[in-house]
Formats: sequence, structure tokens, C-alpha cells
Amino acid sequence: MVMGRSLSLTVASLDAMTEEEKVLLVQLCRCHNVIQIVRRWILASGNSGASVPERHAKVTQHSLAMRTLCGILNESWAVLRLSYFGTQLSRTYDQKLSQPAAEALSKLKSYFSSKNVIAHVRNKHIFHVDRDEALSGLAAVPSDVPLILYIANATGNSLYYLAEEIFGQSLLRSIKPLLRTSIKIDESVPLGLREAVAILDGLQTEILDISSTFDTLIANVLGLLLTENLPQEILRNGSEFVVKAPTRVDELHLPFFVRPRNEHS
Repeated sequence: MVMGRSLSLTVASLDAMTEEEKVLLVQLCRCHNVIQIVRRWILASGNSGASVPERHAKVTQHSLAMRTLCGILNESWAVLRLSYFGTQLSRTYDQKLSQPAAEALSKLKSYFSSKNVIAHVRNKHIFHVDRDEALSGLAAVPSDVPLILYIANATGNSLYYLAEEIFGQSLLRSIKPLLRTSIKIDESVPLGLREAVAILDGLQTEILDISSTFDTLIANVLGLLLTENLPQEILRNGSEFVVKAPTRVDELHLPFFVRPRNEHS
């Protein structure tokens, strides 16, 4: 069961906030929502199917979900950089942060102040289909490795997995040096399954850790923006909400292959 409180606000109820505070409120709410949704996408894509085509679809979706999370985490840092530090709101709110939130902010400053895998994936791999990356991947894949195309009767169920094999080689090799965990790979041979899984596990561990760090900070900053500026009667008049039967995390499922609405089992 999920329980909490629901606040019903209006634009007029935000009048006590400065324009910069209103913008930051809206931006951080969006960042939080997207981070939570994409994390669920990562979990759901990891629970999809047992057949070889379904496993290949799982790899494809899981990779895209992780790259997308890199994108929103990088964007969330940009929001803090421009709308929190850049507007000088940090001077007001830094001193009011809880200790966990202050530690989270310090961790994010340290992480994003140097080269990191999140910014790299966002800039080079999130939705990119770069010519040089394609050439790099083609050169890295052994000539005898199967490059598979699933060509379905319905185009929407076709999966061209060869793209994941080729672009995946480029992705894995480029992120390996940027990961916090040192991963030993023989650079003279194509990436094997064990090494590829190790690199992707390292990427997932890192981005989930950073996303949790954002959770801590965003929740505290949003709480401060509301409690410091909204009338107490609005805060007190929130109503309880209940979701009685939410899906269990390990039951999330995001299939790639689907059948038409009018087709029976």
C-alpha cells in the first residue's frame, strides 16, 4: 500500500515565491518525476521474457533506459547549476538543508565537477546514431559474430538487434574508463559477454546511486520551497491519498513483442 498527503495548489498560492523559486519548484518536480519513471523502466525492462528474441529485446530496452536515465540526471544537474546556484537561491537554502541533503549536494558537486560517465553517455550515446560510433562498433565486432535481425510479420514487432551489437561495442569501450569501479578487460579482443555484463552492471550501479542522491536533495529543496513560502493553512489542509494495491517492484514488466488488440491468445 502507498500512502501520503496530497496538496492542491494554484498559481495564486505560489505568489509568495519569487519568480526564481517558482521556476526551480517546477523544474525540480519534473526532474523527480522523470527520474522515478525511468528507474521503473530500468527495473521493468530487466524482467522481460525468457526466449532468445525476448532476451535481446530486454538488452535493447535496458540499454536505452540506462542511457535515458543518464540524460535526465545530467539535465537535473544543469537545473541545479542554472536555477539554484546561478540564481543565488543556494545562498538562501544551502544553510537550511538537512544534513543528508547537504551531503547529497556535496556529492553531486564533486561528481559533476569532473569527467563522469553520466555526462559522457548523455553527450555521445543517449539517442545518438553517430557515424563514427557506428564505424568504431563495426571494427570491434568479430567477423563471425551473428548480427541478428528479427523481421516480424508486423513491422512494430521487428527488432534489429544488430544495431545494439554494433553501437553497444562503442558504448561499452567508451564508458569503461569513466566508471568508478575498475573493470579489467582485454582490449586486444572483442568484449565478451562476461566483460560486457560487468561494464553494464557498473554503469547501472553508478547511475542508480547518483539518482538516489538526487532524490535526497530534491525532496529536501522542494520541502523547503513549500514550507518557507506557502501559507500554513494550505500545508495543513492537504488530504490523504492511498493506492491500495501497487505493483510489486519485482513484478514490473515491459514487453517489446506485443499482439494486436483483436488477436486472442
